[in-house]
Amino acid sequence: MNSAAPPHPDAFAALDWPYVSQLLESTLAGLGTPVLLTASDAPVRQRGLLNAQPPEEFFARFERSPRPRLYTNSENTLSLLTARLASIAPNLVRQIEVAKNKAKMREALASLYPDLRFRTLSIPDLAQLDDPADLPFPLVLKPSIGFFSIGVTVVEDASGWAAGRDALLAAMAGARGAFPESVLGGEQILLEELIAGEEFAVDAYFDAAGQPVILNIMAHEFRDRADTSDLLYYTSAELMRARLPQFTPILSQMGEVFGFRDFPAHIEFRVQEAGSKSGEKARGKGLGGDGRGATAVPIEINPLRFAGFCTTDLVHHAFGLNSHRAFLLEEGPDWDGILGGADSGAGGSVFCLVICALPSTLDRTQIVGVDWDGLESLFRHPLEIRRMDYRRFPVLAMAIVESRDLAELRSLFEVDFTGFVRL
Repeated sequence: MNSAAPPHPDAFAALDWPYVSQLLESTLAGLGTPVLLTASDAPVRQRGLLNAQPPEEFFARFERSPRPRLYTNSENTLSLLTARLASIAPNLVRQIEVAKNKAKMREALASLYPDLRFRTLSIPDLAQLDDPADLPFPLVLKPSIGFFSIGVTVVEDASGWAAGRDALLAAMAGARGAFPESVLGGEQILLEELIAGEEFAVDAYFDAAGQPVILNIMAHEFRDRADTSDLLYYTSAELMRARLPQFTPILSQMGEVFGFRDFPAHIEFRVQEAGSKSGEKARGKGLGGDGRGATAVPIEINPLRFAGFCTTDLVHHAFGLNSHRAFLLEEGPDWDGILGGADSGAGGSVFCLVICALPSTLDRTQIVGVDWDGLESLFRHPLEIRRMDYRRFPVLAMAIVESRDLAELRSLFEVDFTGFVRL
């Protein structure tokens, strides 16, 4: 075990597939954090350096702690964690379940957004719903328990209903087996009114008083309004300066609504500018108002983790901030100091995450080779190319790149990443 730093007495971590970054692994080893490997073959590099503990010891220590702080790299851990914590930390389990289930999350926020229309349907009922006359078009279909935007489908009007419904069902069938039911699945589908506007992903934790500490904000770029893919995210000093004052009060109110305490989360928002029809409907009782008339609406809360596949590490490349360590040690970043000397303005650097995904319908067992050099050549300034276990998950690689030209990276919407694999 690495003894470089004493263990934090209240910090605990659980690791599983799909990916453990080198930064997370070295952070846990350096801090001596008690670690539970919820999969025996969890993808860690130097298992002997981790303070890995058997389940009985891990949960006994968790129960003895007066203020435990639990962190994970993946929602694959949630099924085991919630089962074992049900009697030890029932309030935490309730928070996890409300956050993870999009339908329950929307119900919890209904009093704050009373005009947003939504409903849930079972998969069999959805498959048989041929008359969409009473649905709130334009709408979004999504699994109530979902991940990686799999199955998320925009349907603009009744004429596109059958195609959109069938696309969701096909996507879920194609991804079956890649993730456990606690991550992607269940029998409920959420139908909700399309919340238009820019999309942002925020990594934050709620402290002991329920106040948010923001560690990362990424803008999510799309090809067009119908696009729901996870391809391109970016952050910059300019973006952080503009959005920190907006999301901090929103998250504070959410912490109060859900009762989050010592709780890390990856939260996705849609931000609607003043004067938009959807913005007026979503304003509700004022949650998400930023003083300029824009309204932010949470569309997803992912509990106990930051951005999936450890892609929260984007903020480490951009600003030198270790978000894993910040939560484990309850460190609040000095954003004024961090951003004060950061490259900013219209010509400043943007730091981008590019998710090189493969179609869920591709038979990945037939892949016999990958042109990694060709893939890397797509990017002018690659900082890290993470090769994924593409046979196990529909992702070829995660690319973290620096750019002075976001338009250059938007051209990636035209790239078919199956062109880099040999079948």
